[in-house]
Amino acid sequence: MGNRDLQISGAGSYPGGQFDAVSISGAGKINGDLKCIRFSGSGSAKVHGNVICDKFGCSGAGKVTGDVEAKEVKVSGSCKIGGDMRGGLLVSSGATTIEGDIKCEKVTASGVLTTGKNIEAEEVNIEGAIKNYGTINAEKIRIECRTGNGSCTFNEMGASKISINGYNESSRPYFFKLFGMFTGGTSVITGNVVEGDDIYMENADVKMVRGDRVVIGPGCRVQQVEYRETIEISDKAEVIDVVKN
Repeated sequence: MGNRDLQISGAGSYPGGQFDAVSISGAGKINGDLKCIRFSGSGSAKVHGNVICDKFGCSGAGKVTGDVEAKEVKVSGSCKIGGDMRGGLLVSSGATTIEGDIKCEKVTASGVLTTGKNIEAEEVNIEGAIKNYGTINAEKIRIECRTGNGSCTFNEMGASKISINGYNESSRPYFFKLFGMFTGGTSVITGNVVEGDDIYMENADVKMVRGDRVVIGPGCRVQQVEYRETIEISDKAEVIDVVKN
């Protein structure tokens, strides 16, 4: 890569190109594809194009209209990616929206993660809220929804090991109680299909569950469960149909 740095600390618009480090702490806009070692946005950063870098960081209000390819993506503010995200690690503690596919090694989110298409990763850990409109495929999936009704939704997920858990009022974090956010009900994770080898679910509303070893915990509502080896169903769960394959 080149040996130039690009720093925007006020309002400015620059063409894309190849840099070592790109830093935007103001209202900066880059028009065109961007290649760099490090990208940092702490203001209103916009890239009208694709971004390829080693490290991508956003602690402000960031937007990329194209794809982002990076070894590490960290979001602690608000970031919207109009295309795909490809790389190694995605860490989101803010509000991240990716309209395309996510293909990376590990996804960790403690804020709000919204994905328009599919997630493919070795490991997916969610401790906040997720809205997924495609398919989540991983070796291990763990979702701990910490908000409330309607905030955690998915279409389909498949993994070797799956653990999904909503909340009840007594376990809800103090922050959400203090501000009265998302009150009412206990089943906050809703989805269509869960398929895996080992599945544990709590406080989830799912249409179909398929697995080898399945545990349906309290607060669950499931239309149909198909299992191959073992199944446990809590007396505080509602399962309409159970089929052994």
